[in-house]
Amino acid sequence: MDSPNIWEHVYNFNGLKKKYKTEVINYHPDDYNPDDPAYFLNIRAELDRSIHEFLDAYHVNPLIPMRVEISGKAFKISMGDNDSIMIEKLVEDKDISGYGHH
Repeated sequence: MDSPNIWEHVYNFNGLKKKYKTEVINYHPDDYNPDDPAYFLNIRAELDRSIHEFLDAYHVNPLIPMRVEISGKAFKISMGDNDSIMIEKLVEDKDISGYGHH
């Protein structure tokens, strides 16, 4: 995969290994910490743990996306097309309470 925002997540379920294309959207280079190259790798490792929890829940109720908070940033994890996982960084909207898309 050619971008740090796209990787393959391997998930084991009932003894079977399944691979999911995973993509983080709405997460830009400005969100990375240029002084610490491992910063995004740490975020990605935490996202992988959250993806595993999401997939566990997805097998019970496939309709509900999951919101997670990682390193002070909010993300929404949902299933995309063709066994892909979409992770969207949510942006806090100061004008209205809650989170929105930008």
